[in-house]
Amino acid sequence: MKLAARPIITLKPTLSLIDTISIIVGVVVGASIFQTPSLVAANTGSVEIALLTWGVGGVISLIGALCYAELATTYPHPGGTYYYLRRAFGSSIGFLFAWTRMSVIQTGSIALLAFVFGDYASQLWRLGGYSASIYAAIAIVLLTGLNMLGVRQGKQTQNLLAVAQVVGLIIICAIGLLGVSYNGAPTLPPDGATNPTSNNLGLVMVFVLLSYGGWNEAAYISAEVRDGKRNIARALIWSIAIISALYMLVNLALIRGLGLTRMAASQAVVADLMRLNLGETGAILTSCLVAIATVCSLNATILTGARTNYALGRDFSVVTLYLLPELNLRLRSQLLEQLKPGTRIVSHAFDMGEWKPDRVVKTKRGNPIYLWVVPEEIPGNVRANILENSSQFAPGYFHLINRLRMNNDLQGLEDIK
Repeated sequence: MKLAARPIITLKPTLSLIDTISIIVGVVVGASIFQTPSLVAANTGSVEIALLTWGVGGVISLIGALCYAELATTYPHPGGTYYYLRRAFGSSIGFLFAWTRMSVIQTGSIALLAFVFGDYASQLWRLGGYSASIYAAIAIVLLTGLNMLGVRQGKQTQNLLAVAQVVGLIIICAIGLLGVSYNGAPTLPPDGATNPTSNNLGLVMVFVLLSYGGWNEAAYISAEVRDGKRNIARALIWSIAIISALYMLVNLALIRGLGLTRMAASQAVVADLMRLNLGETGAILTSCLVAIATVCSLNATILTGARTNYALGRDFSVVTLYLLPELNLRLRSQLLEQLKPGTRIVSHAFDMGEWKPDRVVKTKRGNPIYLWVVPEEIPGNVRANILENSSQFAPGYFHLINRLRMNNDLQGLEDIK
């Protein structure tokens, strides 16, 4: 019997270079730039070192981004890191990462960003005692629904939010660097002090690299980028360049407006700079900008996070076969109904009494997989064996063969006489 190829669903390349840049910038910037500068200032010995750490962080991020660009252009896949780990270390490691990303990493990031948005939105308009939670729930539901409508709606929203975020940061930089105040008077000069509370470069780099984190999300949209061989690398390089420039300008503005000591002592460094220049109006504008930045990062996180779930779901039949056989126990009552004559199933089990397998798949990883075609009449003892060991079976083996071929894990097929 000849195995026919089963068509595999692929994602359409709908993201342009600008769309990709806006997603990466949105994921990376978020709300961290509004808090991290004060932490960096509190752990560096001078203005020069503080600025140098931000520059070094940009260079390290660029190196990592180029490595990911190589992976994403060679293997454009919605699974991203999950796919790379699966290819390098096998299904078990890949599945564990994808499961963790689905259940903890992305969901935790989404919840965190939503609550930050809720906190700052509540400063503008409170919705009662649970204001932050209400805002967080509304943001998650609306943005998830928006992305469910389609990629076009999600990317257009992301582009709009990213532009608003970048423009807002540029305005903050202009206010800090030019010293413009509400009444037209120049800002107070920097206090000139260069003796912060500690000097811990290792801790500083943790804060800086945390602020630069997120550019690896480009791997999850690599299969949807138009002209991906060129645009993925270009998007990553442009994104890191834009983010590095924004971070450097924001820190220069903060240093000029507040000085290193005031930055180190501040709990809301950007808000303090804006309040110094524009009074309480500046603090309100800062809350608006932080809310926009968190929504921008939230939308991008929802957009990229869904890709891993899609990739895991597309591989779920293989995952069930290798890793989660207990899930098939729920199907015992339905299994025999599915085993109609001609139905194709896969199994690790060979000894099925009178029912002999049709073919065996030899994989490069070792354990063979047996392919069966249900006969016109299943012997009674085989029926009992199937019900007892239903976790050993998964219906449909064309999909399995195609997945093994894609992963270069198929060593050969042999007919069993």
